[in-house]
Amino acid sequence: MATVATATRGGLHENHASFLERFHARQAQKQAARQQPTLSVEEHAAHRAQLGNVRFIKPKYSDQTEINVSGIFKKWKRYCADMEVGDWKATIENLDRGTVQDFLLYVCERYKITSWGSGHEYIRQFQQLYTTVNGQYMDRNDTKELYKYYRGILVPLFGHRAPNIDGKPVLNVDNLRVILTFNIAYDASIFPGERHRINLAGCYQLLCYTGARPAELVDGERRKPEDGSIKELFGQKAVQSSSSGSGEEQDAPADQRSELLRGLLSQEPVVRGRPKALCYEDIMMMIVRHPVTGRCMPAMAIKFIHHKGADNRPKPTIFYFTPARKLLFCAISTILAIALHDQAFDAPSLTNAAIILKSKPPRFMHCIPLRWKKEMLLTPVFRRYRGAELSSEAMLYSKLRDDIGQQSLDSGYEKKWTPRFARRGAGNAANGDAPDSVRDQLMRQDPRFMTFQSAYLNENVNFDIQNAFLEEEKESQLFRLFAHVSLTRDPRATADMVPDEVWANLAPDPEIVELEEQRAQLKQGKYRIAGHEHEKQIRKLTNVIRVKRTRRVKQVVKEYREDYFYHRPTWDIERQVRGEEEEEYEEPVIDVTVPERGKLAEILCHQPDDLTEDQIAQRRIESIDLMVALCGKRETAKRSRIRQTTKTCLSVKTEPLETEHETLPSPHRFPLLLRAGQCPDCIGDERLSREERTFTYCRPTVMNDHFDDHHLVRREQAERRGEMIRCDHPDCRDIKLQHVNHFRRHVKEVHGVTLRTSEQVRQRRQRKPKFTAFMTWVDSVTTSLASNDTYTPVKNAPYAVQVVRQVNFGPQEWIRYFIPAGGGSVFVEATEDDLLEANFEKLNSYKNFRCAKHDRFFEVNLYQKNAINTHHWRATLSRPSRDIDLSFQQKRTEVDSDEIEKATEGLQQPLPSTLHHEASTPRAQHEVAERENEVRLSDCDKRPASQPDIVTSKNLLRFLLPISGTSLRSDHILTLLALDWVNKELALGLDFENRWDAELNSSNIILFLCDCFEMSVGDIVEVSEVENLVIPAIRHVELLGGHQIPGRDRLQGIVDHILDHNPTVDWVSKYGANVARVLASAPNEELLERCRDRNSKLQQDENSHRIEAAHGRHIETQDEGNFGFYSSDREIADDFGYDDYRHDYDYDDSGSMKDFTACDKECGYCGHCDY
Repeated sequence: MATVATATRGGLHENHASFLERFHARQAQKQAARQQPTLSVEEHAAHRAQLGNVRFIKPKYSDQTEINVSGIFKKWKRYCADMEVGDWKATIENLDRGTVQDFLLYVCERYKITSWGSGHEYIRQFQQLYTTVNGQYMDRNDTKELYKYYRGILVPLFGHRAPNIDGKPVLNVDNLRVILTFNIAYDASIFPGERHRINLAGCYQLLCYTGARPAELVDGERRKPEDGSIKELFGQKAVQSSSSGSGEEQDAPADQRSELLRGLLSQEPVVRGRPKALCYEDIMMMIVRHPVTGRCMPAMAIKFIHHKGADNRPKPTIFYFTPARKLLFCAISTILAIALHDQAFDAPSLTNAAIILKSKPPRFMHCIPLRWKKEMLLTPVFRRYRGAELSSEAMLYSKLRDDIGQQSLDSGYEKKWTPRFARRGAGNAANGDAPDSVRDQLMRQDPRFMTFQSAYLNENVNFDIQNAFLEEEKESQLFRLFAHVSLTRDPRATADMVPDEVWANLAPDPEIVELEEQRAQLKQGKYRIAGHEHEKQIRKLTNVIRVKRTRRVKQVVKEYREDYFYHRPTWDIERQVRGEEEEEYEEPVIDVTVPERGKLAEILCHQPDDLTEDQIAQRRIESIDLMVALCGKRETAKRSRIRQTTKTCLSVKTEPLETEHETLPSPHRFPLLLRAGQCPDCIGDERLSREERTFTYCRPTVMNDHFDDHHLVRREQAERRGEMIRCDHPDCRDIKLQHVNHFRRHVKEVHGVTLRTSEQVRQRRQRKPKFTAFMTWVDSVTTSLASNDTYTPVKNAPYAVQVVRQVNFGPQEWIRYFIPAGGGSVFVEATEDDLLEANFEKLNSYKNFRCAKHDRFFEVNLYQKNAINTHHWRATLSRPSRDIDLSFQQKRTEVDSDEIEKATEGLQQPLPSTLHHEASTPRAQHEVAERENEVRLSDCDKRPASQPDIVTSKNLLRFLLPISGTSLRSDHILTLLALDWVNKELALGLDFENRWDAELNSSNIILFLCDCFEMSVGDIVEVSEVENLVIPAIRHVELLGGHQIPGRDRLQGIVDHILDHNPTVDWVSKYGANVARVLASAPNEELLERCRDRNSKLQQDENSHRIEAAHGRHIETQDEGNFGFYSSDREIADDFGYDDYRHDYDYDDSGSMKDFTACDKECGYCGHCDY
């Protein structure tokens, strides 16, 4: 026998050695199975005696049936308690007909039953409960009377409809084409990973081609109740006779053998050993040779074993698949792509579609199977996501159900699809075209019960009986359209199409209004609920109100859509009668973010009909490879929300975006130096598109929020496990970092991105719940502020919250303080004097809200007790609202600026004359600039101390004062140079070294150099050219002394290194002298004016973004005498700060706070956005 392997292991071929290993392992398993203990003669006798006391062996129910029985069991126990009929077990053991009929009435009254099919199911479940508890079947006469009572009395009383009265929709190939095309090309939903989109396509195809129930493909098992009802009902396999409950047997000593005997009659969990979903071991992929044409092609066989009733009556069914000529419908291509993405093939060489599809079986064989890896056999094919990571668990049925329903509505269908639509479509496609036995086989139905005719046969008669009777040509194509769900499809419709005008004019629900009035009466005008005498009722009412509001929203969406589909034909007809032009509808273009998805959509959705077999094979290879690449991608925001990254400097050209067809980016496409608002982790996430990887957040604070919430925890866990930390940037993946702080330093020094320190992260995590607790309490405030019913001393409060209300961009209205009480769930008001007395200090943690409807601005600040520096802080808090609150800082800055403007007016003097000398090299020009500076400084020394350089000081002060105390704004290095110059010129004695350490990084240095370029029209400098010189210069200076050198001298050393070692670089030769001149002397007016203009533009952009962030939902407001925060009905643009960092929040219609990581840009990166 020939073997493929040539390598040897211990003198044996590798294949032979592997076989022997597997053989010995299987023999060991069989030997262990034979060693199961057997019963002795005495044990068999004891077993017979034990069985003599058994009155009834319980039926073997499936897991789903046990869950259903436990559900009716809980209803029965609740009925016995509510109706006071006695103990549930004694009542069911002595059950009479009237009790069970009354129980059925109780169920119809209190549970949502709409069809009498559901009522029949409850009756069957109660019969199973009766049998399980009593060990005997329910009396047949009582059962018949129960059915007659339900059908004759309860069904008319409660208006239960007949089953399937709303129709049994059926899918066909046209419907499958629409849903597959929409899923790949037009769906705007954001999934955790694009692999899920391919999973959906595979599920749609297999559901339509096999008629399988969804639980045969994905995880459809329900979770068992955790209240112990399953164990209580099914813990024992047998029901003992009443005489067997003596205490003798229970008091007998329990040895190992007696436990073994008892275990024979105890319910033991059955370990299936694999997920109950489609796994790789159920699929056989092969390459076959066509018996007629001789062409080799892929084929696939799927064995379905998890059909309904498989636990008791296994009926495996095998389906074979061949390649579809239309690639959109090819299930083999979809499964191959998923398998390639999972690297599931046992052959190491099967790594892409071309190798697989070009494989051939030997000449003397018909096929060659493609085996799976052993470790992949029990792995589900369609798997779910845990966060952004693909897990090893099967996809949930609920996810498949929700996605097929949402996509069907968004693609314009009138009714929401369910997986049963596809099962009906498969059965009706086979009906008449295949024998009834084959049809029942593929539907996994017993032909004796005629299940297909009663439940799955299309109620639309798919035959032109009229023309057949008239002996005319039959309209087969029209009847093909009539028989399926595509008849009323309107591509203009979407799932949620309620206009804003309807929401704005929608009358309140009287039932909800009544419940709110009841809650208000119970609260008696008080905010405090904890400890309230009606606390339980108030909380119950709150939950009921929330549920009813949600139901009302869903009801409005549903009924508006039904109204649209009912009246839209009338509107169109009336428009035609009036002679108006027909409303134009243009087929949407394929516009997606992920390039692989766009290419795949073009191939699958726009396939020509006249392709040859070779062309189709080539397209099949390309489509499979694109699906594999798409499986590794993910989206985090909608395409329309991704903004192009702004240029670092208006006069500096950034790197051009590569064309979309470059789907595999090289590391050099992503520069080592990042912007301050770019995420250092997302830049290396290859699952994201290039736009999302290079996305720049609106502010560095928002980026830090994103990093802390999505990436930091993973690194902290790795640090606790003692693992090395890696930077995900494509150029740094080989660098091993010791701990998280090492990673922070690396990101700052190499990539120019400043992350929060460990202390700042800790403070953010500690302070955020305090704001959340306060805002939750604010949302519950619905009445006027009443006096406190209980007094909580301020000195015992852990923190305090200050609320400042003012007209937006206008005067302040009031300032109020609140401290937590009642365990932190409610707040009571305090005074400013109370905070002073208790020695509270203001933290740099705040939230800003803007109500566009009322034109009000709210500032929420956090205060905390200062237990260390008591007297000093109290002395500085004599005017807390005016000295430290943000609402006063802007006004004070404007006043100070005006005073300085007046004080310096008329004192302008010319600068000392300087030498003008031209040099040939940048270094020589730098030396000239240094000599000019020495002359200028010497002249300054000769001037009286009372007459400083007023002109330059005035220019610098105009640049610095408007932004002092807030941030360094656009050019941090230039600002520090200006501060340093003013500090020395006026002998202020200030120390900016900490600021130099924080701001002297590669990104700020590059921006400073670009600002110094006095460029003419048409001049272009690539940012990468500047970056290539800055980073080596930084490293050179770090080696010479690093942070031991003062910041101003470090900057000088970096610039000197660039000018000295790169005189031939184009931008150095052109603009090096400009840079040297700025360092040698004060920044000139032209440079300051450019930066001032950019600062002004940044401020305007920030204000406009904040205004745009407000949402347009308006509800009734409170009168002026209320709390004034507009808690239940406000539109908000919100900023939240921790230690110079800011966070954004917004509120939904229910008033609950949602964390929008970048809400003012509406980028959607937080994952909570509604769009």
